[in-house]
Amino acid sequence: MFREEGKYGKVSAWPYVIDKLNNGLIQSQEFFGTPTKTMSEKGAILEKMMMETFTKIIMGESKVDEFDTFVANWHKLGGDQITKEVNEWAGKQ
Repeated sequence: MFREEGKYGKVSAWPYVIDKLNNGLIQSQEFFGTPTKTMSEKGAILEKMMMETFTKIIMGESKVDEFDTFVANWHKLGGDQITKEVNEWAGKQ
C-alpha cells in the first residue's frame, strides 16, 4: 500500500510508520463532520488537559501512571459524551 522509501530515506522514522500503516496498527481519524455540541463546549479543555499530561509524562515530570488518571478525567469531563455523539454521527453515514 505504502512505499518504504521516500524523500526521507530509511534513516527516518518513516519506514516504521509505513510498517504500522501496512499492518493496520494505526487507526485514522474517520470523523469529518462539524464539531459536535460537546466538542465545541469541552474540546479545548480536553485538548489542553491532554497536551499538559502528555508533555509532563514525556518530560519526566509525571509518571506514566498519570495517563490512567488523564483517561478517567477525559471520560468524565466530556469524552464519553463526545464519543457518543461521534458514534451517533457515524451511524447516520
